[in-house]
Amino acid sequence: MRNADKKIIVLVLLLLVCCAAWFLLMRKPAGSGETLPQDSLPTLSEPENVTEIAVSGRDMESYVITRKDGAFSLDESTSIDISEPYLQVIWEKLLPVPAAKIDGEVSDEMELSDPLLLIQYRAGGETVSEVRVGRYASVRGGYYASSDGKTAWIVDEELFGQLKDARQEFYIRNLLDFSAESDFDRLKSIRLSGKKRGTDEICVEADETWFRLTEPFSYICDYRTLKINFLDPAMHLKGTRYLSEEKKDEYGFDDPEYVLTYNYDDKEIRILIGAHEDEGSYVCREGDPAVFWIRDEDLAFLSLPFTDLIGDSVYSRYINFADRFSITYQGKTDEFDLENASDYTDKWTMTHDGETYPYEKFIAFYTALMGAPRSREVQGAEPETDPDAAILVEVLLKSGKTDTLELKKISEREYDAVVDGECHFTTTASGVEAIISYMNKWRE
Repeated sequence: MRNADKKIIVLVLLLLVCCAAWFLLMRKPAGSGETLPQDSLPTLSEPENVTEIAVSGRDMESYVITRKDGAFSLDESTSIDISEPYLQVIWEKLLPVPAAKIDGEVSDEMELSDPLLLIQYRAGGETVSEVRVGRYASVRGGYYASSDGKTAWIVDEELFGQLKDARQEFYIRNLLDFSAESDFDRLKSIRLSGKKRGTDEICVEADETWFRLTEPFSYICDYRTLKINFLDPAMHLKGTRYLSEEKKDEYGFDDPEYVLTYNYDDKEIRILIGAHEDEGSYVCREGDPAVFWIRDEDLAFLSLPFTDLIGDSVYSRYINFADRFSITYQGKTDEFDLENASDYTDKWTMTHDGETYPYEKFIAFYTALMGAPRSREVQGAEPETDPDAAILVEVLLKSGKTDTLELKKISEREYDAVVDGECHFTTTASGVEAIISYMNKWRE
């Protein structure tokens, strides 16, 4: 009993310690690094009457956003098409400014007399209210701010950066930024050419299912590899810094290093990447006066070999694209039906020879089938050494198209991979043996 009593006492003490710690944490004063409750400032009696918001301050490019008849414009007449949706985004963040109220009044140490940001709200040509944003408060994770010169607030660090750098964002979003997934439905092709590519051009085109490589030759690409390595960076190509409207000779647009040609909504868009300077390159949209500078890391995809768009396998189809497939080996054909749950929650099943199997029972087989490694590039099929070792895979896609993959033995170590009747790569014997091993298990 004594041991039991001791255990109970220890447990009670631990519980009391936990409760005390929780109580102290809940009483932690504002300003000690915790997330402060968000409110907004300033308080405008009639915010719908505001027609202009002017933003200025130390070490920043000032700007004025004007709202008239529901449309938004920037404070200058320019031949550059400014991104109006992003103007509206910043307007909505400025009116009102999200912030967290803190205990205490405004003091000199907050540096609001010479603010980093001065936000002025105008109606009928007159300033009706303003917000001053002062120095950074590291312990609070934001910037001091006030709208009345008395009450102190904290503006989030990320929001401060967006408001301070907004002028650049208005410009650079205009270069090329297809931000919605639906934009892929409107894209027909992307061609990559230019001085640095020479004759090594790349072209990717939409097909019945997704996108495929069409130059230097037609080939099915792994979905994720093509999207991550090429389509995503090419479709979200934003300038790092806006420079000017004047295209100087030294920018190198007359003989560009790279050219990206988009067929989007049956219209041609050409992006020119010019001379390299300061770990970045000059870039512009053909026919548009705006010149930008873009950092090297955002252009890394331009120098990729075409094989980096295909992926590591000789053939791969995302399971969401496949409806069923068959494998013919040693004179016998096996059929496999794939089905997802009706609500598309990735509850896949596969039916073979009248039996239905859950995802975890067949996915290793499907992965092996789609994972025969791409090894050597060849110029057409080589002599087959053992016809009995050949495998024919036919994949019916949800689009109605049928892919064919023939694996033909050409040596003890290699097989030719003939995809849709064309042979451009070989695969390893071990990769094919993995498929055969799974096939034998299913047949057993």
